[in-house]
Amino acid sequence: MDWSSAVHVTALYSLIASGLFCAVLIGGAAIAPDSLEHDYPPAIRDRFRAEHGGKSVRGARTSTAMGVLIALLLGTTPVVALTGLHQEQGSDLGFWPGFGFGTALFAWINLVDLLIVDWWLFCTLRPAFFTLPGTGGMPEYRDKAFHWRVLVPLPLLMIPGYGVLVGLGTLAVEALTG
Repeated sequence: MDWSSAVHVTALYSLIASGLFCAVLIGGAAIAPDSLEHDYPPAIRDRFRAEHGGKSVRGARTSTAMGVLIALLLGTTPVVALTGLHQEQGSDLGFWPGFGFGTALFAWINLVDLLIVDWWLFCTLRPAFFTLPGTGGMPEYRDKAFHWRVLVPLPLLMIPGYGVLVGLGTLAVEALTG
């Protein structure tokens, strides 16, 4: 196993996947600002729901489409990347390269989401499509600690869990095709 190739593939696909992940979030928010309403700080959600009754039909549809796109992204990225790595190596990869790929990919996506989408766009720049109707100017939009608190501990625990799934998936595919 050439680990430098594995690291290169992991870095490349992590950059691509995190860019696509951000595009889905930003695009969905631009289409329907309330599509991400469930991810907002509680005070913002409560005010929005009190004034608007919750997500619009468009927001709910957009949210569902975003979920499907993200699931496809998380499902297909390891398949494409690890298939290419397998062909390049000319041999089975085993559990550890899949585990490392999945762990690094999911960690990178979460880090990019936190730093770029949550802290930079949502908390600092606050474009109009990230501001729910009737909630503009609320101080909770600048609460960076909220975004850190929702990341710890569950999503952080999910990072190695995703790695285990990708590693086991790699083993299963190699056992079935080998």
